[in-house]
Amino acid sequence: MTKTRFSRGLEILAFPCNQFGGQKPGTNEQIVEFACTRFKVEYPIFDKVFGLSDAVDFVQQHLKDFRDFDVSEIANLGYGV
Repeated sequence: MTKTRFSRGLEILAFPCNQFGGQKPGTNEQIVEFACTRFKVEYPIFDKVFGLSDAVDFVQQHLKDFRDFDVSEIANLGYGV
């Protein structure tokens, strides 16, 4: 399923964050190692971000613009969600 979506242009990006219940307590290297060995992750994993900071970086700000995005619109683009 994931490989099919990648071939159609869908890209998953991981932004680990430890501010939500301490879910990502390790270092950036430990997080990547865990995700890649335990779950065979093949998508980009970025360094930890501080999700609730006033100094939100450009990528997080851009992604926040899509918080009300209607996922059904993806189906109209042929991704079959």
